[in-house]
Amino acid sequence: MDAETAMRELCAGWERMDAKAIGALFAPDGVYEGPLFGEFPVGPEAVEAACAAAFAELTEVQVPVTTLAASGQVALAEGRFQCTDHAGARTDFPLVMAVELRDGRIVRFTEYFDTAKVV
Repeated sequence: MDAETAMRELCAGWERMDAKAIGALFAPDGVYEGPLFGEFPVGPEAVEAACAAAFAELTEVQVPVTTLAASGQVALAEGRFQCTDHAGARTDFPLVMAVELRDGRIVRFTEYFDTAKVV
């Protein structure tokens, strides 16, 4: 898997709310640096569990990517995170992501956003 594919697969996994598919993208030492996680999960099983916990709160997720640039083992993307929770409340905010690969698996995924500007 190349870096662009990894980024697209990660976003698609979120949109399908498929924690198992997201976890499978990560190397055994791969870290998911998500600002809303208490501790950053490391490895496929921990990433899967963290994502599953997040999905339990949501009914719908969209991650439209507006810009994606990839070079070698790194991809950067800009877009939006748009979700709906079980109460029907909508949360949308701008999002920037970076993914780093080793041997076709994610060793670092990080996302940057500011929920203070939630639309």
